[in-house]
Amino acid sequence: MKRPAGSLAIDWFYARPGCESCEKTRVELERRSLEPREERSTKRPIDDSEARALLGSVDEVWIARGAKIDRRLAARVTVGDLRGPTGGIRAPLLRSGRHLLVGFHEATLREWLDTI
Repeated sequence: MKRPAGSLAIDWFYARPGCESCEKTRVELERRSLEPREERSTKRPIDDSEARALLGSVDEVWIARGAKIDRRLAARVTVGDLRGPTGGIRAPLLRSGRHLLVGFHEATLREWLDTI
């Protein structure tokens, strides 16, 4: 089902300062004239309790790891699935309604934004 034109809203955007993928995500959001309702840009990483709360607020999660995309129901995603190679929660993170995108892959970001 197609959403009505102009109905897309980004509820939450997590980016880390100096994160190249986060900046690429920001550029795509600006290109689409999408301004997140809430943005968290901090050096302090998201902790496990915040990650669990985030997973509890969504129904579907897309996890981008390079060109590999893992699409799952949030109930089947663990905090460990959100971790990157250094052990921290991956950035960027985008939430729109009950949908979450974790990590960055340019084509996947565009598909996610077109799908939600």
